[in-house]
Amino acid sequence: WERDGIPADFPVSCYPSRNDESPNKMPEFKLEFRPAPINKWECEFATKEQGVIEITVESFTHSIYIRKADDATIVVKGKCNSILVDDCNKSKVLIQSCMSTFEICNCKRMQVQVQESAPSIAIDKTDGCLVYLSEEIVNNDAFSITASKSSEMNVSFPFGPDGDYTEKPLPEQVAPVHAHPVTAPPLPLTHLPLPIPSAVRIQDQHRRWGAVHHLRGL
Repeated sequence: WERDGIPADFPVSCYPSRNDESPNKMPEFKLEFRPAPINKWECEFATKEQGVIEITVESFTHSIYIRKADDATIVVKGKCNSILVDDCNKSKVLIQSCMSTFEICNCKRMQVQVQESAPSIAIDKTDGCLVYLSEEIVNNDAFSITASKSSEMNVSFPFGPDGDYTEKPLPEQVAPVHAHPVTAPPLPLTHLPLPIPSAVRIQDQHRRWGAVHHLRGL
C-alpha cells in the first residue's frame, strides 16, 4: 500500500532521521610528510596536549605548512624552503633557518622566532604577533617584514653591545606626508617618524595596501 505517495516497498533506511546524525567530533592532530614532488611537512590541529612538537627538516627543498594550531609549541629544526602558518591561535613557532618567505596568515596572538636567518617575514590578516629576530637577521640589510591588514605587531631583536633584546611595535598604517611645494621639496617616506630609531625604514606599498619594514644593522 502507499501512504503520502510513498510506495510500500520503499526502504525505511532512506528516510532522514535526526537520531542517525553523529555528534560533531573534534579534529585529530596530524603530522605527516608528503614526499616528492610535493616535499611538504603538514602539521594540523596541534594543541598543548602534544607537548613540544619537533619537525626535523632533512632537505632545504622541504616546505612547512602549519594549520589550526591552538595553544601549541612547534619547533622546526634544519633549513627549510618556506613556512606557512595559517589560522592558528595562541601558538609558538620557532624555526632555525628558512630560504624563502616565513608567512603568518589569519592568526591570533602568535609568537614566532627565527634562530638563524630568513629573507623575509610576511604577516597577513593577523591580530597579535610577536616576532623574535636573530642578530644575523638584524645585520642583513635585505631582510624585510611585510605587514598587511594586521594589528598588534611587535618585533624583538638584539640591541646594543651586550646583545640584550629590545621590543618595539611595528606600524599598522603608513601615512605619506608632503610639504608645501613652494617652501620645501616633498618629504620622503624614509624621513617619517619611526618607532624603532635608525633600525626600521618604511616603504609605502600602494598595490599591496601594506607596509614593508626593513631592519638595518645597528
